[in-house]
Amino acid sequence: SEGQGCLRVLELGAGCGAVGLWLAQSCKEKVRVCLTDVPQALPLLQLNAQKVCEADGARANNVEVRLLRWGNAADISETKTFGADLIIGSDLCHSHNKFVPVLDTIQSLRPPLGAVLTVRDQSRRAKISEMKRFAESRGFGWSQLARQKCDTAWFQETAEVRTGPQHTDNYETIALAWPGQASS
Repeated sequence: SEGQGCLRVLELGAGCGAVGLWLAQSCKEKVRVCLTDVPQALPLLQLNAQKVCEADGARANNVEVRLLRWGNAADISETKTFGADLIIGSDLCHSHNKFVPVLDTIQSLRPPLGAVLTVRDQSRRAKISEMKRFAESRGFGWSQLARQKCDTAWFQETAEVRTGPQHTDNYETIALAWPGQASS
């Protein structure tokens, strides 16, 4: 049936859906993507998924949108039915104590390929070192895949159109895995 044999990727905190929709469009028949977020983000996610799928024609069935509040047992139970192979997420935690519900959610969904997250290292709030400590204390393996500082040229060039916070923090892309699962 449709979607079997595809890599099933779940995006946590998808926001507008840019990363997950790009993945769905780029990989077409090879991937099925589930975009997740809080209730107030779902209308925008649904609209963007619909627009991308309409523009892409017949592949409209490789993207779905679901409610997923981190650490919420009912949402997690419903989301498990997607059967994610891999979880992705970007800029999820703006304070390190918000990372625990993210870990709880990943651990509950237990995707066979683990998770790949890009996290921001802020000097005063969300510290990557604290996130790593939380993950390791819960038995997760933490592998650094990449680390880079925000591109200052881009940051300056986009100053007039950006609506988000004014930060040039370091970003780290990590792979998370639990005991007995390869993380690299």
